[in-house]
Amino acid sequence: MLLLFSALFSAVGLAGMGTAVKSWPVFASATVYALGVCYLWPTMYGITSERHPAGGAFLLALIGSVGMLSDAFVVPLIGRWYDLWGPAAALRTVALLPCAVAVVFAAVWWTDRRHGGYKIVNLRSPRYTTNG
Repeated sequence: MLLLFSALFSAVGLAGMGTAVKSWPVFASATVYALGVCYLWPTMYGITSERHPAGGAFLLALIGSVGMLSDAFVVPLIGRWYDLWGPAAALRTVALLPCAVAVVFAAVWWTDRRHGGYKIVNLRSPRYTTNG
């Protein structure tokens, strides 16, 4: 649920910065955006380690790598939008990206709720232990 709200706060902040005309709405929108972004990656790492504890450091490194790889593809695209349409239209368009991520987080949350919520994973269970 925290990931869902983080994505929504990010989208609202970006859209607000894209529509603001005076300085104080820009600062307010930037604050809303910062509140959304500041919880996104730490929560993503926490959920990854809780849901898949056997993945360990490798899975956490993989999640971080996927995030950085997505930045490598998206940031030049955002720069092109900025050059073509200007900063306000680029920010409004970029605000759609956290909305798409929010749909994914909502689906994950809904699936978890449908299956009874969070369950503790025991790493000493036969599923995670090896013979030898």
